[in-house]
Amino acid sequence: MENRGLGHWVEAGGIAGRGVLLDWYRWHSLTKPGIPHPSPVTTFGIPPSELDSVAAFQNTEIKQGDILIVRSGFAKWYNESSDEERRRGVAGNGLQFICVKPGRETKRWIWDKHVAAVAGDTLGFEQFPITDHSECLHYWLIPLAGIPIGELFNLEELAAACEQQNKWSFFFTSAPLNVPGGVASSPNAILIL
Repeated sequence: MENRGLGHWVEAGGIAGRGVLLDWYRWHSLTKPGIPHPSPVTTFGIPPSELDSVAAFQNTEIKQGDILIVRSGFAKWYNESSDEERRRGVAGNGLQFICVKPGRETKRWIWDKHVAAVAGDTLGFEQFPITDHSECLHYWLIPLAGIPIGELFNLEELAAACEQQNKWSFFFTSAPLNVPGGVASSPNAILIL
């Protein structure tokens, strides 16, 4: 029987390669003064054009096989919020959150960049809720393109270190837990800047 899901990644030894942080939150702060950030707990999709702008701003080239990580500011909001603010913001808003915009344009952008994996700091790699499920990145990235997705990465220390060193790429490795038949795991990620 063919091994699917996490078993495949465990047998392969996980994933290792060049990671790239696109710090959208920092870019938005520095390039759009006076314009408040979209709330991390509202449906807001970061378009591919802004991801390109972030890469240019950071002087970062996305290369074939990179592990692409997007910082939206969700983890920052979560870390700085009280328990009550978190309850109201996550559960009380109908489960809305910021991240990469779903759709054909984003699928094409990811495909054209030839990345090996994607990750972000929110509950999902793409904004939620999604109004058109045919445009959902999850339905395309994992089963059709074979691109794994990392979610809920706390990127705050990494973002600070990248900014301090003015370097947005690093060695990234992740080995999922050995859960036969599993479909998700903590990432067990290690980053070396």
